[in-house]
This record gives sequence, structure tokens and C-alpha cells, in this order.
Amino acid sequence: LLFRIASSAFGWTPILFQKELKRKVITDENQLQTVICYTHLNPVHHKFTSNPTEYEHSSYNAIVNNEKSIVNREETIDFFDDLDNFIYNHQNLLGFWNLAGFGLD
Repeated sequence: LLFRIASSAFGWTPILFQKELKRKVITDENQLQTVICYTHLNPVHHKFTSNPTEYEHSSYNAIVNNEKSIVNREETIDFFDDLDNFIYNHQNLLGFWNLAGFGLD
């Protein structure tokens, strides 16, 4: 019953009825950077929040603010060379989405 109420309120679809996710092999570091940014910006895209820093269930804040996390902060930042570039890449992709009209306000 609780699931039905939540799914009705938030427009969720039970996983059994969703189409299968397409899996893609990540072939280089640029693609990995894009996937990391996309993952952090997904709550913005789906309008759970307007900024990735406001979404408490994301590793974005843990990485930026050096908070405790299961994510390997140093390794993740290394893919972007440094923390400033990590933040820049997220802001750049978010700006692109806004310009391209992907439903972000």
C-alpha cells in the first residue's frame, strides 16, 4: 500500500514494468567523466532538485566537501585532474543541458 501511494504521488513505475536499461561499456576517461557528471546531475534532470549540491543522496557533496563516503574521493577527482575541474565539468554539463532545453529550469 505504501509503495502504491508513493508511486502514485511521485509517478514511479515498479521496476518489473520498466523497460530494461541499456548497458554501455565505458571505453575512455572522457566518457567516464561524462557518466560521473550525468549521474550526479540526474536528480536535477528529473526535477528532484535544482542543483546537485541540494540532493542529499548523491556522492557529489561527499566528493566536493571531503565528507565520509563509500566513494573513493581521490580516485574520482583524479579522473578530472583536480577538484576545480571536477566542479567545472559538472557545471559545464548542467549549462549545456539548460541551453539544449533538456527540461531543466
